[in-house]
Amino acid sequence: MSAIKESLYQTIDQLNEGELLQVLEFAHKINKASEISQIKTSLANDPAITVPADNSFKKVKPVCGKGISASELLVRDRK
Repeated sequence: MSAIKESLYQTIDQLNEGELLQVLEFAHKINKASEISQIKTSLANDPAITVPADNSFKKVKPVCGKGISASELLVRDRK
């Protein structure tokens, strides 16, 4: 085991429950950011998709359609 991991384990052993929850939330954020970065990279490699140079995507409002939703139609078709 590396010295860094061993040091981390020793530090974690000394934390209380609240501090452990904070560390766990932080670890989840790091993992999620890594996943998002991998997704953006895979999108950038797809010739059908254009990823902005600064990797920023604009937020858009969802479109509200009229009539029966596609998922509801699919369920009806399968019955």
